[in-house]
Amino acid sequence: MVTSECDGMALRELTPWYVRMAAKVVLSRIPVSYQAWRALRLFSHGEMAKSAYAYGVFRQHFDASTFPRKAGGFVALEIGPGDGLLSAVIAAAGATLALLSSDPKRVAALARIFGVTCP
Repeated sequence: MVTSECDGMALRELTPWYVRMAAKVVLSRIPVSYQAWRALRLFSHGEMAKSAYAYGVFRQHFDASTFPRKAGGFVALEIGPGDGLLSAVIAAAGATLALLSSDPKRVAALARIFGVTCP
């Protein structure tokens, strides 16, 4: 039973993010087309496909961070870029190098190839 405190809240707002993520991982293994998932509103490409949004997200993270070569010559690394590659394009505008990897196990090896030391 839903309490009065939860009245009007969507199931998404009531479900912890990690439960939603686990459910999506399980559901993604079912052989259903992207169009079907999108019609059910379970999977859809995100806002990162929109350049203004992608730039805003990049700036938010960039402005909130501090690192030695922030003024220029830094290396940008995006782990798990998914369907949106705009953040790498945006990062490359100020970075010496922009690396993308969807396999976290290969990130350090990829960085070593380009002479980058991972913490």
